[in-house]
Amino acid sequence: MKPKAKSIQFSGPMAALIRARRKRETRRVMRHQPDYRGPHGCMDDYAEWGWESQERPCTHVSVLDIPNPHGQPGGHLWIREPWRIGAWDEEEGQLAIDYHDGPRRTWLTIPDDYDGIRFEEIWIGSCDELAALGIAPDAEGQYHWQPGESPLRWRRARYMPRWASQTMLLIEHTRAEPLQAIDQAGAIAEGFPDIPSFITYWDKLNAPRGYTFESNPWVHVTGFDLLERHSPDPAATPELLPMCERLLGKLMSEVPQKRARQCLPTITEAEALIERQKEPQP
Repeated sequence: MKPKAKSIQFSGPMAALIRARRKRETRRVMRHQPDYRGPHGCMDDYAEWGWESQERPCTHVSVLDIPNPHGQPGGHLWIREPWRIGAWDEEEGQLAIDYHDGPRRTWLTIPDDYDGIRFEEIWIGSCDELAALGIAPDAEGQYHWQPGESPLRWRRARYMPRWASQTMLLIEHTRAEPLQAIDQAGAIAEGFPDIPSFITYWDKLNAPRGYTFESNPWVHVTGFDLLERHSPDPAATPELLPMCERLLGKLMSEVPQKRARQCLPTITEAEALIERQKEPQP
C-alpha cells in the first residue's frame, strides 16, 4: 500500500536547493527537549537522554525511542513552500503557480472541485487583488505579464494546499542528536558549504525562539531523496544552476567576517559541487 504522505515546510530558497539536489537533510528542533538521566560522565551516550516514564516510575524513555514526527524511512513528504497565483484560464478552470525558482511548467486543475467553486474563489480574489493594486485588464478582460512575474502576493508556505505542491520527497534516514553533532558532511547535506554558514542561517531562523546553535538543542534529523518534481530536471535546465550559485553567494555573504578564514578552505568544496552539477548527466 502506498504510504500516506505528510507535509513539511521549507523556505523558497531551501525548496529550490532541494529540487536542484543540493539539499538532502533537514534538522528540526524537538518539541520537548530531553534531560540527561544517566550516570555521571556518560553524557555522550545519547541513549541516556530522555524523559521520566509516566507509566513506570524511576525509569526513563530514551530520546532515541521517540519517532521522527515527519515519518520513518520509506515514507513520503510533500513540500509546502511560498507560492502565488501565476495565471489562470477561466475557460478551462485551470491555474498556473509561481514558486521561488520560477513558474510551474504545467497547468493545474484543483482536485475534487467539480462545481468550480474553489477555482472561482481564487479567480475572483485574484482579480480583486489586481484591482486594489491599480492593475486593470485589457479590452477583452485579460491580464498580461511574463511567466514567473505575477504581480499577485506571495502566500505563506503553511497555506499551500496539497494540489499546489510540486515536490515529493522519499525519507531515507532519520535520527535524533544534539544540534552541535553536525559535521562538515552534514552541513553540505543541509545545502551549505560549511558549518559556519549553517550556524549563521540556523541562528537567523531559530535564535528568536531561543534555540541558538550555542544552546545545542536536540533535533530530529531527516534525510531524504527527491522522489517527484514538476519543474525541469536541473541537469537539463541550466537556469537552475545560476540560481543555486546566487543562493550560495547570498548565504556566504551572511557569514560574519570573523569566520571568513574558517570558510575559505571549504568554499572550494562548494564550488566543486557546482562544477559537478554542470557536467553532462549520464
